[in-house]
Amino acid sequence: RGGRGSRRKKADAKPGKAAKNRQYRRKLEQDTKNEENAVQSVRASQLASLEDEVLKNVEEAVRIKVEEAMGSEEVKQRIAARLREERSKLEAAVNAQVEEEKAALMERKRREQEEAKRKQDELEKILAENRRKVEEAQKRAAQA
Repeated sequence: RGGRGSRRKKADAKPGKAAKNRQYRRKLEQDTKNEENAVQSVRASQLASLEDEVLKNVEEAVRIKVEEAMGSEEVKQRIAARLREERSKLEAAVNAQVEEEKAALMERKRREQEEAKRKQDELEKILAENRRKVEEAQKRAAQA
């Protein structure tokens, strides 16, 4: 009995050498993890910075190449040729549309003229019929 009780008191009163070693190792592991995390964070930051710099350099190089290409006589000629081609296509499309509208208008006018002629013929027919009836009525009146 006496042996056990005395051990507990010693363990409670002062950590032993093994416990201190464990604490030291845990702290050392934690410090190592913290350092590794800090190094990774710095590396990630450096990598992002390097990526940004490379991206800026590539964008600048592309911009310069595009400006040089756009300034060249060959590109200007190709653009002018393409513009002429597109204008020609647009003009052809507009002309075709104008011709379609013209044909539709001509057809409408032709139908309107035919309708007007039909109405005129009908009116003349009615007038002729009325004249004939008037003449017959006058003849009957003269005979009576």
